[in-house]
Amino acid sequence: MSFFSDLQAQLDALRALVGDVEAVAVPGAVSRLGDDEVVAVISTVSALAQACESLRIAASGVVAARSTREAGHSGLAQKRGHRSPASLVQELTGSTRADAVKQVRLGEALSTSHGDGVDGAGEGVDATEGSVVVGRPWHAPLSDALLGGSITAAQHDAILRGLGGPPAPDADGADSVDVVDDAADRARAAEQLREVWAVAAGELVVEAPHRTAEEL
Repeated sequence: MSFFSDLQAQLDALRALVGDVEAVAVPGAVSRLGDDEVVAVISTVSALAQACESLRIAASGVVAARSTREAGHSGLAQKRGHRSPASLVQELTGSTRADAVKQVRLGEALSTSHGDGVDGAGEGVDATEGSVVVGRPWHAPLSDALLGGSITAAQHDAILRGLGGPPAPDADGADSVDVVDDAADRARAAEQLREVWAVAAGELVVEAPHRTAEEL
């Protein structure tokens, strides 16, 4: 089923539950439903909202891509009087700045995983099969899960920020690998680190239905 066909199916299900009522009559219509129907309303609305959220996140990523510093005053956000993509998104959505920044951050991650013509350097891991997908970033399993409706934007952001991305192969600290001089060795080490992070992302996607965003 296509994206908008799925949205329409969700809307039709809600109309069947609540009825084709005016906005001011919605609370009364819901109050007359049985327990199972009320739960079904919440579940259906949540699925619908999640799908719409993924579309808004994707659009926020495009805003960011078209509002780079290199674009200068011709950038999308700048042409509309904003200094940053998050500022424009905040105005359009009426959200807090923190939420707008999160929308842009997730949109940029989505773009590197699924955007047309975007080179997502590194590798990804399919969240269901666990196989490495060459040419995709380590966080691709998160984007796949978000677009597939198996995790929410809040869960995506919690995992993305929690993992933080793989360190450089010659970085200092407990998570680093031995410093190597050969460029090819460093490249291989970087690929191995990306694979580890991609596997971790995929495992957390599987864990997400059983954990809160805070636990993730």
